[in-house]
Amino acid sequence: MSFEWAAGTDPLDEHTLGAVAAGVSTRRYASTLEPVPAGVTERATSSSAVSRRFVALSTQRLQAFLERPLGAGPAGGLH
Repeated sequence: MSFEWAAGTDPLDEHTLGAVAAGVSTRRYASTLEPVPAGVTERATSSSAVSRRFVALSTQRLQAFLERPLGAGPAGGLH
């Protein structure tokens, strides 16, 4: 199991991208999450883990964008 696979299946992917893009520092990221239930250990919320996740997710999104045909733009292509 790789980080890319795990990141692709995590429901927090959109939250991570949105929070970091909105200017939340990786140190304060954990404070933007809902509290975990009692008895559950919070994981992958350290500054370095959030940074790795953001880099992996943004790299995937950029790669998918660059691989699109030119006519697949948001306005239906170049005119």
